[in-house]
Amino acid sequence: MSLKGSFSRSPIIIQLLIILFFLFFGSIIGALLFIWTTSGTDILLGQGILSSFTFIFPSWLFYFLFCQQKEDTFTSYFQVNLTPSFRLFLLAVLLMLLSTPLVNYLTEWNKQMDLPDSLSAIEQWMKETERQATEVTKELLNSHSLYGLILNLMILALVPAIGEELVFRGTLINLFRQRISLHTSVWLSAILFSAFHLQFYGFLPRMILGALLGYLFVWSRSLWLSIAAHFVNNAVVILAAYFSISDTVDKIGTEGPVWSVILSLLITISLLHLVYSFSKSSALVKSRES
Repeated sequence: MSLKGSFSRSPIIIQLLIILFFLFFGSIIGALLFIWTTSGTDILLGQGILSSFTFIFPSWLFYFLFCQQKEDTFTSYFQVNLTPSFRLFLLAVLLMLLSTPLVNYLTEWNKQMDLPDSLSAIEQWMKETERQATEVTKELLNSHSLYGLILNLMILALVPAIGEELVFRGTLINLFRQRISLHTSVWLSAILFSAFHLQFYGFLPRMILGALLGYLFVWSRSLWLSIAAHFVNNAVVILAAYFSISDTVDKIGTEGPVWSVILSLLITISLLHLVYSFSKSSALVKSRES
């Protein structure tokens, strides 16, 4: 008897526990491989290995365990057998770029979070986790050669975009939508997406990012759109570091008139509406197999 889809009808809590277990198990394997590296390019490659073992490899297992239709392939299960139209890709890129003031504002606001004195130990741990993540990111981005830029875009932008979208959009949203509404599925996956990063002082903006990516996925019916948008979001950080303008980019929306943030919010909502409207057209997607 085939084990394919053996957990497709299990309670959602069991499915979530399976997902968390294999994400944790994969991250442990990736981390063990990561610590064998030393510095420079080795650390960068180690980060790619960590992302692959944490997200990409477990996604194959999730497909095998949760696939309801025996005839479904990996590409159809994760909805990567369809390609969105060019205008949807363009809207997704604009969405990531023009939502920057809003995201930066929420990031700055989130950083002001203070916990009660009774939770000071937890707050200190959260701050230390944030500091370590920031230091690792700065070290990984500390390259000003063209080769280093290309490597960073591949390993720090593309690999995480593919892996995280396979898990948080392709797996989680599809599982949630079998039991709860579309909007609840999108936001629940966004919360888990942000929480998994363990960067609590960036929880709110990352949750918003996760929701934007979720709506791109469910409305376009293709994981490629959320992967492309995720890649653009990561690439902006890498390019800003490469051209030494990270501080300037980070200040967009946090300094100056508040109307820039309001305008960014209105543009973000408008672009999402356009994505939804264009997604309803018959020419939205074309099969990659045709």
